[in-house]
Amino acid sequence: TVIRPLNEDDDYDLDIACEIALSKRRMSQADLKDRLGGEIRAYAARYGMRTPSAGRRCWTLEYADGAQFHIDILPAVPDGYRQQHLVASTASSHPWAHLAIGIIDTTHPLYEVRTEDWPISNPRAYREWFRSRIAPLFLARRQEMALRERKASVEAIPEYRVR
Repeated sequence: TVIRPLNEDDDYDLDIACEIALSKRRMSQADLKDRLGGEIRAYAARYGMRTPSAGRRCWTLEYADGAQFHIDILPAVPDGYRQQHLVASTASSHPWAHLAIGIIDTTHPLYEVRTEDWPISNPRAYREWFRSRIAPLFLARRQEMALRERKASVEAIPEYRVR
């Protein structure tokens, strides 16, 4: 997710969930944060960037002075299987539960313990829900662009061009 600055003195904020294919049974939230932090610190050192800062849930990587740009990197692990079972145990359904991720939070009571009990998030489910809600408007705008640009098909208009 890219967040535009509110004013010219603020930074662009790029939020990334970095899902690493590891099991929560093999590490704690703290272990995952440390492992990813090591990689991010090494990257910053290699490219002469500022030392990344550790937040409650993410690492923040600041780009060069004057760039007005930083990345917040959230360490995560797959958690879809567990979430599907939790949803099923309530006799309900959720079409995107399988997309869930386990995330870190330094204030979580089990932050330093190897456990299945991690905070969860589901940014991909949010993306799918959002796309489903805007689909009719998105298609209409893409069709308008195709007509205006005299393209033979809607598919000739790349998705990234539709606002």
